Amino acid sequence: MENFLDEIDFERFSSKNHKLEWFGFYKQKQYLKSLLFKFFGMSSYYKQVVSKLDRDAKALHDLIVYFCPN
Repeated sequence: MENFLDEIDFERFSSKNHKLEWFGFYKQKQYLKSLLFKFFGMSSYYKQVVSKLDRDAKALHDLIVYFCPN
């Protein structure tokens, strides 16, 4: 999956009345469980981790925006 964050204009979504915090679902490979899955011919095992948005990190799975009043 390619990183689509460069194409999003984050400032366009800004508001005077609300503060926005950006988070993302990142896939994190679980190597020990993946080894067991591969042994049975299945694909790797991944865990979904929610963390602050990092525009330089690898591509994320989903985008989360948290709105809170100023």
